[in-house]
Amino acid sequence: MSAQRRRVAALPRLPILVVVAAVLLGAALIGHSSGSTAVPAPPAPVAALSAPVGSESSAWYCVGGTGQSGGASDATLDLVNRGAAAVSGSEVVISDSGTTATVPISVPARSQVTETPSVALSGSWLAATVDLDGGGVTVSQSVNGADGWAESPCVSTTSPHWYFASGSTGAGSSLDLSLFNPTTTTAVVDLSFVTSVQGLTQPQPFQGIVVEPGALVVEPVGAYVQNEPAVATIATARSGRIVASMLEQTSDNGVSGISLRPGVPAPAADWAFPRSYDVTSGSTVFDIFNPSPYPERVQVDTRLASGPLTPFVQSVPGYSTWALSTTGQTRVPANADFATTISASGAGVVVDRVTSAPSTGAAPQWGSVTGVATGVPTPHTWVLPAPGTSADPATSGAAVASVDLLNPSAQKVTVAISALTPGADTPLAGLSSIVLTPYSFEVVESTALTPAGTNPLVVSASADVAVAQDLSPSAFAGIVSLPGIP
Repeated sequence: MSAQRRRVAALPRLPILVVVAAVLLGAALIGHSSGSTAVPAPPAPVAALSAPVGSESSAWYCVGGTGQSGGASDATLDLVNRGAAAVSGSEVVISDSGTTATVPISVPARSQVTETPSVALSGSWLAATVDLDGGGVTVSQSVNGADGWAESPCVSTTSPHWYFASGSTGAGSSLDLSLFNPTTTTAVVDLSFVTSVQGLTQPQPFQGIVVEPGALVVEPVGAYVQNEPAVATIATARSGRIVASMLEQTSDNGVSGISLRPGVPAPAADWAFPRSYDVTSGSTVFDIFNPSPYPERVQVDTRLASGPLTPFVQSVPGYSTWALSTTGQTRVPANADFATTISASGAGVVVDRVTSAPSTGAAPQWGSVTGVATGVPTPHTWVLPAPGTSADPATSGAAVASVDLLNPSAQKVTVAISALTPGADTPLAGLSSIVLTPYSFEVVESTALTPAGTNPLVVSASADVAVAQDLSPSAFAGIVSLPGIP
């Protein structure tokens, strides 16, 4: 047993969940006493949020990637500095075997640089802490392997809770959960899983996982949650705080792909996917996970460019997942862009979208991405990093395929898309004043983004919008997708 991985005796079954249930029940009783039948979800914390330009310091945690000997080799980090001054700091790389290495980093003003943790340290699994002497910097991570490639934001917060709405340990799939403790306090973590067959389960080997300060522990979910086509996961720290991220790899019947997803630190009442696309002979599934013991009434609204469609509505029982497939639904036509919003009535849900294409499509043909939590107070500016630099792309031929925007509100919103260039944000022709009418969406294709070259993009808006970019190469939109980083 590695020195970085110890366990303590498990508490009685469902200790954390019973406490959570008691707290929620008390809140429900308070709500009921005032005439309410639902407990509204509080604003969810944003896991990836850059510190303002001018801040004295900031930190990012990049977890779930692998080194040269891992299954998704050579994770890379993309650092984007929006500020007018260079920001310096250090990158501390940690392996699951307990070794560490520290390298200095510097991000020039108004530019993007790429770092490769495995250059500093070898290992199968790696995590990195990026400590900076200023703000205005966003950090994202890409992984690239035999099954394809993926991009995701790193996170700028620790939490005692992390939620994952989707995953599979079925044929051709592997699911690995990374637990990283960047704090100075030991964390003790319990894992719970929800499947369609077993319901809520807490395998004994996944209870009382000790994650020492500065340690990285990686759990192969399929070792004890076997042959499950759909798995939702809850990581709960009884003590301390952690960062958790999921790496999923799949290869089955010629369809392959990779997904790197940081967990969600809290359920949210409202989620959005600015653009989805049901390709012929493919599939699009929204996994809507209710991690509480109480049912949630969930409404899923889809919208074509021509207008809204009839919503999907369902009561999702406690500790269960509603797998809503839009494929084959008469109200959602194939081969057409559509936007999606998800609203829950109570304490909130967590939502992923899993997309796949026929095996004849360009690789990767499969991908999974977490939705954008809306209604969360954030600055109305988002950074969309380029997928690597020209000298060090995330994968061969990596490029931005589109920028996808969704207005989830009843008010009109004006959006501008600019290129981050050394002197100033450079507005792109025709994209400096995009008007989004209430609840509408816009897909800005790559041809309109060509003037940005390989520079990162900056999206600014007059109010809250959901922002994401689709990346290529991939079989179609949604497989490799990266949300904007506020």
